Amino acid sequence: MYGGLDKYIEQYRESVRRMAKAQKLPLVDLDAVIRPRSEQYVLPDGVHLTAEGNEAAAKAVGRRGSHRLEQSVMRVSFGIGLSYE
Repeated sequence: MYGGLDKYIEQYRESVRRMAKAQKLPLVDLDAVIRPRSEQYVLPDGVHLTAEGNEAAAKAVGRRGSHRLEQSVMRVSFGIGLSYE
């Protein structure tokens, strides 16, 4: 399903998904939001999001952030970003 550099990035994303599940951390998996509509959400450079992509990403994060969380939030970006709050 994945090739080139994305093959390695997907391994990273998958390990973060497993870690979030194991630690029972909420996860906003932006790859799952963006990838199905990547032609619409990703600019031709293959890196940056379009306005629609940014809106979809913001809504996904907002849905998770609109609930009060007792644990840290782990976010995975479309690429290779990871942050704890």
